[in-house]
Amino acid sequence: MISLDESMGEDILEALEKISKMIGRDFEWMIIGSCNMFLQGIDVIPNDIDIVAHEGKFEAIKKTFSEHIKRDIHIYEGTLGKYPRIIVEIEGVEVEIMGEDDNGVYFKNISEGTLELDIRGMRLKCLELEKEAEVYEMLGQEKRVEQIDEFLRDKMA
Repeated sequence: MISLDESMGEDILEALEKISKMIGRDFEWMIIGSCNMFLQGIDVIPNDIDIVAHEGKFEAIKKTFSEHIKRDIHIYEGTLGKYPRIIVEIEGVEVEIMGEDDNGVYFKNISEGTLELDIRGMRLKCLELEKEAEVYEMLGQEKRVEQIDEFLRDKMA
């Protein structure tokens, strides 16, 4: 069990509880971005939840979240390339779900490169912080890389 100030991210945790119940183990997914950093104990409060899942499961994702869709499946083009994305709102929190194939920047780490956190009885798969820092570096987000590096240094000290 990790220690985090749950009161600071209460809305995020409530949304994750609902997401976890809705998705269950129907398909593989993992939490990335600032929400991942928060869950692993870094002092950051996310304003949304970023999730990556296999792009082959996007119709199932759409069905699962049909009552919560804010923006339907669309192709997003960014620094990491083109990928399908759907935006939903759960418990007042925006959730971006992106899809990748087996070789995607995130999804290639789904078997090795993730850890499972036990928070409030939820088993949440998250990208390892070292891998998260690599992606942030690719995105040119040096502040996030520094936050993760500092956290990992302090953790080892």
